[in-house]
Amino acid sequence: MLSYAGSGPASLTKRSRPLIGDVISVDGRGVHYHSLGHGLPVVLLHGNGSLGEEILRAFPEVPGLRWIAPDRPGYGYSAPLRDGRNDPQGLARWLGRFIEALSIGRCGLVAHSLAAGAALCLAQRSPRRLTGLVLLAPFCRPTPERWMPALRLAAAPRFGALVRPLIPRILPFFRHSILQTMMAPNGVPPWMEYFPLEHAVQPESVLTAGAELVQFNDTMEAIQGRLCIRIPTTAVVGMGDRTADPEWHLPWLEARVEHLRIIRCPGAGHAIHHAMPQAVREAVVSAFAAPAPRSSLRRA
Repeated sequence: MLSYAGSGPASLTKRSRPLIGDVISVDGRGVHYHSLGHGLPVVLLHGNGSLGEEILRAFPEVPGLRWIAPDRPGYGYSAPLRDGRNDPQGLARWLGRFIEALSIGRCGLVAHSLAAGAALCLAQRSPRRLTGLVLLAPFCRPTPERWMPALRLAAAPRFGALVRPLIPRILPFFRHSILQTMMAPNGVPPWMEYFPLEHAVQPESVLTAGAELVQFNDTMEAIQGRLCIRIPTTAVVGMGDRTADPEWHLPWLEARVEHLRIIRCPGAGHAIHHAMPQAVREAVVSAFAAPAPRSSLRRA
């Protein structure tokens, strides 16, 4: 069941209160996560600067599948990593231990944006953990460091320490314009007006998001020569994505994934799972849903 901080059970459109899920210990650190449905477990990884409940919102309950959406380390109610290794390799190690702690066996994995790096690293090092991989608007190729300069600045040691505590206070004045930027070039879905954005930009979360950006390129450059993914992988991309340009990231991905299915969505932006929710759900369900038993396919 999903509930909100300071309230009883509620719908996903309750006003700006973060969803309360469950907490599990991974390496002695608390990980907050949401679980919805029953069946084959599918872990949903949110992107940079977000929350588990944000990606979960795109995935209503589906028979035969269980969605598991954690707040990644340092975000929401999850503790940061002890060693500060927020690069894709460090996050892949954490992800493997999170799956172990849940005792769910093999699972599907869906990753949005920058979380694609960690998903690819886990698929490389522990392919037997995963039944398959779905990447939403994958930001996976080493990229010139011009992405999100304001966030990088807010995560800087001296200047950032002064700015980070102020962000949740001033955010309400810019809330709608921030949401428009997040969803561009598509419109802001009505439910997003109630997303607890202030909870997503707490000082620790901003620090984590900046660290991920700073550490991303070095790791992906180091592993790209030996990266080879052999598990079934689907990439769903928006051709209007201004953050993870498909023309930049897809050729890199195609060269490193043996069994890659690409779904291109014209006009959709970086928040592909909210801009094209039906297409994304169909891609994920087709990747992970168990085939119907042979007997059920026989004609009467």
